[in-house]
Amino acid sequence: MSRFALLLTLLQLSSGLRISAIQVARTDESSEYSYGATFMNPYSSIPQEITDKYENAIQEQRARLELASGPDYEPPDMGFYDASSKKGHAKAPNNRFEAVHVEIPLEPPLIDHTPVELGQSEKSGIGGKNIVNANGLKSKGDCVVYSLGVAGNSRFEDIMASKYDCEVHAFDCTVNANLKNIKASMKNPKFNFHEWCIGDDSKVNMEASGYTKGGGRNHEQSQMVFKSLATSMKELGHTSMDLLKFDIEGFEWQLFERELLKGIVKPQQISFELHTEGAKPWAVPEGNTKGRTNNQVNNLFLQMHKHGYRVASKELNRHDHACAEFVMILA
Repeated sequence: MSRFALLLTLLQLSSGLRISAIQVARTDESSEYSYGATFMNPYSSIPQEITDKYENAIQEQRARLELASGPDYEPPDMGFYDASSKKGHAKAPNNRFEAVHVEIPLEPPLIDHTPVELGQSEKSGIGGKNIVNANGLKSKGDCVVYSLGVAGNSRFEDIMASKYDCEVHAFDCTVNANLKNIKASMKNPKFNFHEWCIGDDSKVNMEASGYTKGGGRNHEQSQMVFKSLATSMKELGHTSMDLLKFDIEGFEWQLFERELLKGIVKPQQISFELHTEGAKPWAVPEGNTKGRTNNQVNNLFLQMHKHGYRVASKELNRHDHACAEFVMILA
């Protein structure tokens, strides 16, 4: 398929259609005209034409979030999800993320998979992360990925380093380089492990967290080193990044409020799990999510919207409805 044919197909899409694999491009990496090679630009994960087609949905999202961020907003009653187990009690409303919608609906190859309501297994796709235009990142030639929170599963980081040839920096203070998966990942020179966390633990008790127990882990909170994202980038010699992924058990609220919402760091794409009040306390320190309910969620996404970020994927945590995975792109 020629470049002209691809572009013509894209421009002929009606505004109400999702962007499909057949309509956009061939996806095999050997294709001279893969999506990434044809349409990638240094300022966006997707072509401007696609963003323009969903302008109405983008404006509707902002209006909905402005309403839902107000003190008088009452979310619809959607019942509760009980995630209690022998480890402890955990219960949260099913409506925690109801006001946040996907603004730019994409399908493969522009996104790893069509968003699944209850998410994908971490064993599938790109470690279960719904990355936008990963082939475009590869074709860029010098993509930089920061991944906050690795623990015992570095599948996402391995794939981004090996398949998509990105320079990957993984951060986690709850584990060390002796952990089996970290050792294996470090065989790839594109994978870099840093034994510190992003955030500030001075007012958070992590001793109840399961992430501080087991072989290859740092057993005491006093052993853990925390730094800001900006400081980490400066130490590593980076002024920007293409993709920021984080699953950091509630510490993301600090990251948003202290750095991302202030524009100190502005990645082109963000893939993250948001943890809120009621999340499993044996995984998420309660001090990180206390008071983080519907209003705070809606205001967070409203502020990110004002900074130019658009939701491309939303998937609930199938085991804990106080948490959800999102992908946002700067568009």
